[in-house]
Amino acid sequence: MSSLTKLALKRPVSALLIVLALFVFGIGSVFGFKMELTPDMEMPMLFVSTIYQGGDPATTEELVTKIIEEAGKTLSGVDSVTTQTTENISFVIFSYEYGTDIDEAYADLRSAVDTASLRLPDDAMDPVIVEMDINAQDMMTLSITSTGDTDVLAFVENELKPELERLSDVAQIDVSGGEQDYIRIQLHRDKMQQYGVSMANIKTYITTTDFTIPIGNVEQGAQNISASASSKPANLMDLQNVPIITNRGTTIALSDIATVSMSSKANSSISRFNGQESISVGIKKVQSEGTVDVSNHVKSLLKRVGAKESIGNGLILSTDTITITENGTATFTALMADGFDASRLACVVADPAIANVSLGTYALNAAAFQVTYQSAGATVAAVYNIDNPEVVAYVAINATPLIMDIPSKLGTNRDNYCSLVSYEFVPYDFPYADFQDYKYTLNLKYQCSSYKDDAYNRWGCYGYFYDAAGNVLSKVHLYASSLSKGRIYHSEFNVPINAVRFSIESFQ
Repeated sequence: MSSLTKLALKRPVSALLIVLALFVFGIGSVFGFKMELTPDMEMPMLFVSTIYQGGDPATTEELVTKIIEEAGKTLSGVDSVTTQTTENISFVIFSYEYGTDIDEAYADLRSAVDTASLRLPDDAMDPVIVEMDINAQDMMTLSITSTGDTDVLAFVENELKPELERLSDVAQIDVSGGEQDYIRIQLHRDKMQQYGVSMANIKTYITTTDFTIPIGNVEQGAQNISASASSKPANLMDLQNVPIITNRGTTIALSDIATVSMSSKANSSISRFNGQESISVGIKKVQSEGTVDVSNHVKSLLKRVGAKESIGNGLILSTDTITITENGTATFTALMADGFDASRLACVVADPAIANVSLGTYALNAAAFQVTYQSAGATVAAVYNIDNPEVVAYVAINATPLIMDIPSKLGTNRDNYCSLVSYEFVPYDFPYADFQDYKYTLNLKYQCSSYKDDAYNRWGCYGYFYDAAGNVLSKVHLYASSLSKGRIYHSEFNVPINAVRFSIESFQ
């Protein structure tokens, strides 16, 4: 009999206490685990993007991409370099060996790129280096709409966003969509000259209408309170009536020399949900916090500020559109309102021949769904609560054999170019064994959108099929011997079996 067994039999109470302690601490550790939908992932990759306005792909590659590539490929720890050049944009991806200190690699690459940027064209913007961080994506996205005349963007910016930023486990809030209103003052030059008023004077008088000045102290018992007075235009009419003193000593209103009106800034982003204009709020969590805990905190806050989730009666999807390629998978998450069990979620696809959606991992009121490619096409999937089918949300699925990277202007040749009309993948069918390296035939249809220079009536551009590693599998040529505005042209190419992306990059 071993000495440990003898000790346990000799002191049974101590042995029992040790076992109970291990059990209690074990249970405590289980409940203390963070619940995540996906594990933390670290990808040793750095991206360098450079904008070169007015540069065609060939020129941008020669003057920008190759310089950045040469500057970074010899650095310590670099495993491979992948480049992509399109019109006006250079993109270089540096992949590092696993175990490389990415912070040190970033500093080395930053130094090398700063030195190389001295050789870039004057029109090229400063290169931007971004670290690939899978964990930095939004853990939750809110889609906010209004059925009345409420200014949803103002509500989000002034009320919801500040409240969300106060949560200690929220790292960043990104707002997209909506139009931001502002007051526009359009001066009339002829009236300014008539009254003898300069723009500097007008700016001074407008600025003086918004001020705060101290007026002294107020004593209340043992307290000494500082008091101040302020003035600020309350509405558009107050601003129209701002007094302006002319060079002749007369007083006029701002509306006498300018048109004061409300206007909206140009959209920098557009957000839609089920075809309706909305405001999207992306929420990133602090890395040390759990996804489910943060989502519960956010949902509790939404109830406090009176925000109503317009996405399926308490069911929130992380995205409303998914693009998936052949042999690939994609995931999206669903968050239920408090009191619902995510294991009771299900999903049905309108056309299961295009994509399959299945419930993956789930925890409390959060669940992850996996989308699997079946065939090319577009369909819609509905996620719903089995116990209450009225709790439903929808996601659009676009299944395509390849990622299509096609610019809006094809074959730019001075003022003559074409635009893509449509594309179609047809199963490859050729009976001979020597021609079995293809799975699809890609049919492209494009139209001459602009034709202004007869000296350049010949048109053409090149397309490339890439594999998953970024290698070029084949190069194809789109061309027309004589352009005619409005005319539609066709091209047909065989798609290599291992192709995952088709890109039109080089122009003639």
